[in-house]
Amino acid sequence: MNEPTAPPFPQTREEIRSRYGDVVRQFRAPLISFLQRYVGDEQSAADLAQETFVKSYFQLERFDDRRPFPGWLFTIAANCARDYVRKHFRSPLVLDEETGEKASEQPAPDRAMEARESREALVSAIALLPITLREPVLLHYQLDWPVAEIARHLGIDQGAVKTRLHRARQRLQVLLTEWKKSL
Repeated sequence: MNEPTAPPFPQTREEIRSRYGDVVRQFRAPLISFLQRYVGDEQSAADLAQETFVKSYFQLERFDDRRPFPGWLFTIAANCARDYVRKHFRSPLVLDEETGEKASEQPAPDRAMEARESREALVSAIALLPITLREPVLLHYQLDWPVAEIARHLGIDQGAVKTRLHRARQRLQVLLTEWKKSL
């Protein structure tokens, strides 16, 4: 038996707005997973995903429908997560590398401060990248999307994705080196 196929993903602002329920169903789980990496707990991640959907819906006029919608949506999610972390965490959240759960022991205060500052510097450096470099970085390194999937979503070939990731890493290295020198 042939299973019914889902309708193609909406491409224009108008299509996205008219089928926003489909958008939410498609991206809810990946957004929560992405956001949970930032904030450490599923309930806060679910709240931030809801905030992301509301913001993106009301800011849909800002979406350039020549660009892939998922990259735009996840950029909004990352911004929501950064705001949340700034407001709610005075010390960095430490996750157990194997389980992804909150670690039972917090690092020494000086190490925690250093880790938080490094993470904030990296987030700030990523935000400084042009969108053509930022989107592949977020999709690849934060969502673990393979290069082929990124290429499909961005409408470019895999070689171009690899080039953009390489250029982004080079720029991030320069930005983070400058940040370390300023300490």
